Amino acid sequence: MQTTHRTRPATLDVGARVRVEPRATLEELGAHELLGPLGGGAMGRVYLARLRATGQLIALKRARGSTSAQRRWPARARMLREAHALARLDHPAIPRLVGAALRDGLVTIAMEYVPGLTLDRWLATARGPDVWRRLAAALVQAARALAAVHDAGLIHRDVKPANVLVDRRGRAALIDFGLARSPRAHADDEPREGPRDAFLSLSITQLGAVVGTPRFCAPEQLRGEACDGRSDQFSFCAAMAALLYARDPFDGDRIDARLRSIAASRPALVGPRLAFPTALRSLIARGLAAEPDRRHASMRVIADAIEACAQRPTLA
Repeated sequence: MQTTHRTRPATLDVGARVRVEPRATLEELGAHELLGPLGGGAMGRVYLARLRATGQLIALKRARGSTSAQRRWPARARMLREAHALARLDHPAIPRLVGAALRDGLVTIAMEYVPGLTLDRWLATARGPDVWRRLAAALVQAARALAAVHDAGLIHRDVKPANVLVDRRGRAALIDFGLARSPRAHADDEPREGPRDAFLSLSITQLGAVVGTPRFCAPEQLRGEACDGRSDQFSFCAAMAALLYARDPFDGDRIDARLRSIAASRPALVGPRLAFPTALRSLIARGLAAEPDRRHASMRVIADAIEACAQRPTLA
């Protein structure tokens, strides 16, 4: 992996409320060549690019332009929140931040390019007798990456199969940190680590709005309550269930119906799409407990358990 530029850049202003200091502005990184689009979502587009000076492939994420200042602020803030989160993380299964820039009111962040398919698309195309063990290896990598996120004092808040990439060698990467933040019990809690933590603790979402992807969200996240690493753990186990059983573990298209299904503590873990050790079912069920205190101690515990399951006979 190539070394990133680490000189201290000028501070970027993101509206009146936030100032951010990324590792390097794109100008300092030098000229880059856009190679084509990689994808995108509601907040921005992602492009493949190459740094002319080094030949390094990078992913450029650019916030979508908007004529509405009310819409520009959340998009800019989430993009730089993602840059700030990535700057705090150093794990082989998390893309490295390369740099960031704010130009003409639009934010661009550059990060290590990670080739591959999303975990759900990868599983849909995977073939062979060892699919379960290859899936388990990817899940272990993603779980350890999420443990590193929690160790850094952050929560991801949008863990789902589409936010895990798997390349041809089976290497996995946890991506999309636009919703990452520091967990706090109350909105008026004081930041613990200065300006960087203040930015990651800043509330961007409108009061009462659901943050994340509802079908994978923990109940406390659906209710708009305080979240921590156990909320990510619920999302991870919901994602595992969706992958292994080809359906959501809880019913309900509406949030209130889904909350009732979760409260009943009866996740639908029947009819697996592939064979795997039966111990994994109870592992997932515990991670999907309605009460956070009843879930696993940490993501590291889950990673170790999946790794152990991968060595057992596939009897499910």
